[in-house]
Order: sequence, then structure tokens, then C-alpha cells
Amino acid sequence: MAGRNQHNIPQTLLRGFRVPGGSKKDSKTWLYEKGVEPHCEKIKDEVAVELDFYSEPSPDDSKTLDDDITDYETLFGQRLHALKNATIGEAVDADVAAEIVSHLTIRNAHLRGSFTGAVKTMIDRAVEVFCNETTLRPVLGFDGETPSERFKSFIDEHIKENPLLAATGLPAHVLHQVAHTMLKERFRTFFAEQAPFMAALFDTLAAQAPAFIRDGHNKILSTDLAPDSRTEPLTRLVWKVLPCLHEGFVLPDCVALAVDDQTGPKPLMMADLKEITAVLMPLSTERMLVGCREATPVPALDEFNEVAARSSHSFFVAARCNEGLKALADRIGESSRRMIEETVGSTFSEFLAERSPALPVPTAAPNSDDLLSGGEASDRGHEQEPPQAPRYSVHFLACADEPIANGIAAVLYSVTESLVQMMPLDRLDGVTFASDYPAALRDLDRGFASPAPPLHLTTEEYGVDVAMAPTVMRDGVCKTHIVMRGEIGHSLVNPDENVWRPALHLFVGMLAHAACTQILDESLPGVLLRPIEDQYDRFLYGCIHSAWTGYFTSRASAAFYGEGGLPQQQLLLSVLKRAQSDIPAARLAYRFHGNIDELLGIVVPRIADILRFSGSVLGHYDGLEKSFFDDPSLTAALDEMGLRDWTVFFDSELSRLWDRRGQWASFQELLTLNRHVERLFWCFGMFPWKTDDGRIYITVPLASDADKLTGSVPLIEI
Repeated sequence: MAGRNQHNIPQTLLRGFRVPGGSKKDSKTWLYEKGVEPHCEKIKDEVAVELDFYSEPSPDDSKTLDDDITDYETLFGQRLHALKNATIGEAVDADVAAEIVSHLTIRNAHLRGSFTGAVKTMIDRAVEVFCNETTLRPVLGFDGETPSERFKSFIDEHIKENPLLAATGLPAHVLHQVAHTMLKERFRTFFAEQAPFMAALFDTLAAQAPAFIRDGHNKILSTDLAPDSRTEPLTRLVWKVLPCLHEGFVLPDCVALAVDDQTGPKPLMMADLKEITAVLMPLSTERMLVGCREATPVPALDEFNEVAARSSHSFFVAARCNEGLKALADRIGESSRRMIEETVGSTFSEFLAERSPALPVPTAAPNSDDLLSGGEASDRGHEQEPPQAPRYSVHFLACADEPIANGIAAVLYSVTESLVQMMPLDRLDGVTFASDYPAALRDLDRGFASPAPPLHLTTEEYGVDVAMAPTVMRDGVCKTHIVMRGEIGHSLVNPDENVWRPALHLFVGMLAHAACTQILDESLPGVLLRPIEDQYDRFLYGCIHSAWTGYFTSRASAAFYGEGGLPQQQLLLSVLKRAQSDIPAARLAYRFHGNIDELLGIVVPRIADILRFSGSVLGHYDGLEKSFFDDPSLTAALDEMGLRDWTVFFDSELSRLWDRRGQWASFQELLTLNRHVERLFWCFGMFPWKTDDGRIYITVPLASDADKLTGSVPLIEI
């Protein structure tokens, strides 16, 4: 019986690379491994040998796989000996050569090591995809703005199985969008919960890979030690033995190399048998078995050792030790690793390309130091002059004498001179302080060709309006004119930091609003004052636009006064509670009066308020690089309404727009925020949607008030 130390390359082949001298029984060879000094080892005990490589001892003395291989090697050794002694340059038996090469290349550790490496590389790539939220989202179809066809089909099946969904009166495309949005929103929470389990699963698979590969390898060998499927293509080659014309061949752990394309020799096990034009297998230090197609030239044998080293997985052996071979040892594994990376990489690339939506090529985000530049800094020459502070007028309407006015103006100019390095302020038209703030807003010359709607105070139910940054037109250019209550100017020059810092924070916010307007108009010319053509998008954007500007200005100004976000945070709490109270009551009343406009007159402002103050709070916390979930009262309010995951998702969408500021491809990027208006409608049991011909429908399913009413509610068109 065979022993437990089992050679994956037979000793009869290894002895062809033994160190000269000594007996056959004590043959030694030089073993070259990457990162290890070459060492001379006994072929019988130390080279290409592993405990129970093929099989463990049989408990009942029945034949094992290693016994079968040992029996096979008796005839095999005779044939190999005949090849070693064949006449140089003359053709040898193709059947014999093909079987020997086939057998030697499927039984060795190189095969197992390469397959194990491929599996581990595949697992590593799988971890990159399935344990990375950013990568996994598009794979599962959650990164697009609209559901994929695969996702729609999945939802359609659920609709068929759930008659309650059909009873809502909502068309399929609305249900698709609802499901898609909710899954996108909750994906982060789901991922956070599942990622550790997925990572543990992949770790387990990686740990078990060697055992799986070993079992599979041995199962194949138990079936056939020289499979016809691998041997037959090799019999079509013309085989001969050629001499070594230099200091001697090495034997790689893959045993044989093959040429199947223009990239040169590679391990035979990694070659395409249908395309093979040449095979090289060293028989000894002095002789090489070569198989070639008719009329195909023999590959350059003087380059064999270098290619063999790169094609080896763990080692190669040689009959000598020198500096040249030591250098080659550093290249062990190059070809195998490269082929595995390319194969696995292309497989995953095809997988991701097939399952991920086509996305535009990402553009680099602006430098973090260029706070609000809109990404223009990268286009400027290195020698360009730094931005200059804008020239603008400062007006005081019955709110300051000349010395005080000059002091306030000096503070403003100092602030803008500092901030112009971080945000574009070319379009700042002027600043007005007024004792009669409402009158100053009404009387502001806005410069539009047609009369613009008069400016009014923003709603005072959530606090006193103290400043506004309306758009004005000057010489055909959209600019911003800041109007503030007179006391804000006085606060700016107050020596008490508790007074001047909140005022500075407010003024910087107004400047950021001006920068936001400028970036939008410069990156998307003509969009700012042009009505949105699509009726449905216009309806939704009316609720969301203040959320984006609020986020922008709050994020840009947060660093100037960290406590400045607290009032907005309290206001967000207030509007959440008010919406919870007002909207369900208005919806219930609608069941009786049926006036959709009356219902929307209450619902739309409440939803707009939630979005507006959410944007401001999120922007402030993002500007401070903190989480607003640190506030337990706000977190509890969002949890109560089921909006915690939505808030995180909304923040990611706003942050993405911030990162792409000034680089937006079209206004459609901002219109994607409209989905969040729909989401809040759904939160209150209402579903806005657009018909194929562009009309707006609001569906208010009976289920929203089923516990209070009986009967049905018609579909209402607006």
C-alpha cells in the first residue's frame, strides 16, 4: 500500500531535476519558493509531497485513491522513462505523450492552489459587492430613480396575490414606485442588520474552500486519472523531445505550459484546449517534451524558465542554485494571480454591468476647501487671480445713523471679503436694513420686465421673519438682494458674542442663499426663472424647493454658529406634530365634503413645512459633521411617524446634490427630490400620481380612515 506522504508530482519526474551525484534513493533537488531562500531537499520526503494529499488510510484496508495512483504510476513510469530517452528531434507516440501530460497536469497541487485562489478571490469580490451598501444598491435595482422591469414584475406578482393592494384604486405604476421608494429608504437599515451575517457567511466559505476544492479534485481523479476530454485534444499535436541549449530547465509546479493565444505560454490547466497550438513539459534538466500543431513553430525554449516561474503557483524545482534562479523565484505566481484576477474581475464586471443601471461617468467632487465654488476651481489656471470681493451697496432705511451704518457696512464687507474665497458672490446686488422690514420687501425694485408677485413675510406661525434673499434682475443677470430687519445690523456690531454671533450666522446664511442662486443659474442657465413645464413636477417641486435651499444655506453657514440649528430643530418638531394633528383631521373631513382643493390647502403646506425644516436641520448637522439623531426628542418624533429611515435617505439625496453642486447635468437632478414629496403624501394615506396624458390625480384610499368610516371614496382629479 502507498504511504500517507503522497506526491502530487511523481518522484520519477522530479528525479529528472535532481542535484548531480548521490544515489537515486537519496535524490535531492533545489526548491524555489517566493520570499524564501532556495533550499536543497530530499525528493522522497520534502518536495511536492503532502500528508494524505489524495486520501486518508482506509479503515478496512480497501483501496484508496492514492493506491490507484500508485498502481497507475508503474506503467506510467515506464512510459515516462521511454520519453526521457527518446531520440532528440524525432517524433514520439502522440497517444503516450498526451496521456502523460494530461495525467501530470490534473493531479498536482498547482491545480488545487489555483482553484482555491480563484474561489477566495471570487469571495473577496463578492464581499466587495454584497457587503458594501453603495455597490449592492444598484445590483438589487435600488439605485435608479424608477423601478427596474425585474422589480416591477416582482411587485406585480404580489399585487395578484394580495387583493387589498388592487382595492386601493392605485394603478400598478404607482404601486411600483411606492414599493421601490420604501425599499430604497429602508435599505440602509436592512443592510446594517444583514451585512454582519453576509460577512460571516463569506468568511466561512473562504475557510472551507480548500476542503471543498480537495474533495472535488479527488472525486475527479477517482473517475479517471487521464480524462479523455483532456487527452484527446493533445493527441492531435506532433510531439518530440528537444534538448536544452542553456544551463538547464526548471520544473514548475504546474508541470506543463501551453500556448493558446497571443499572450504567450501559461499553465496548461488554464489554457483553452480547443485553441492550443503548443505544449511544453520539461522531462529533465536537459530535455523538453514539446507538442505543436502542424506547421506551428516551437516556442523559444530559452525563455521557458522565466515563464515557468511566473506560471508556478507556489514553487519550482531545479538541479542547481544560482542568482538568476533566485531572481525568478520572486516572480512565482504572477501569471496565475493575473489570470485569476482577470477572469474573476471580468465575471463580476459583467454581472455588475448587467444588473446595475447605466449611470453617467462620475465627476470629481469639488475640493472641500472650495466650500461653495460649484467645482469651478479645477478649471482655473494655477496663476489665476484669487476671487475678489463683490461690489455691492448697503442701504439703511431709518434704522441707523451714519457712524453706526458705516460700522455695520464695514463688518459686511469684511465678511464677504473672507467668504468670497469659499463661495461665489459675484451676483450679490446689495444689502438693505430697514426699520420697516415688510415695507422694504414690498418696495424692493426687483428689475423684472413683467411685474413680479410682491414679496411678503414668510409665515410667522413658526417664528418672526427677520431676513430674506430675493432674486432680482440687473442688466439681464439674475442677482440676489438681501433684505434684513434693522436690528440685525446693530447686532452685528454688538460687542457681546452671544448677540453678534447669531447675527453673523444669519448673514452668512443669506450670503450662502445668494451663492446657491448663482451656482444654479450659472450651471443651468435659464432654469431659475423658467416655469417647470410638467404640471405634475411643478406641483411637487412647489413643496420641495425650499428644502434644497434650506439645506444648502444651513450646511454652508453651520460652522459659524453651531447652536444656530437648534431653532430649526425645534421648528421641525413643531411641524411634525402639527402635521400629525392637522392632516388626518382634514382627510377625515374630506370624506364628507369631497373638496380636494380644501384638503390640499391644508396638506400641502404641512408637507412643505416638514421638507423645508428637515432640509435646514439636515444641512446644519451635515455642515457640523454630526448626526441629528443625537437629539432623542427629534428621533422619537420621526420614529413615531415612521420617518426615521426616510430622513436618512432624504439626507443622502440632499448631500448628493451638494456634492455635485455646479456640475448638475440638468434640472432633472433637482427634480428627483420630488419623490420625497410623494413619500410624505403616502405617510398620510394620500397618493399623488400622473396619468399618461400628464394630468394629476390624488387618490385617498378608504383604508386611510377605515377605522372611522364605512363606504368608499372616489378617485379625485385635480
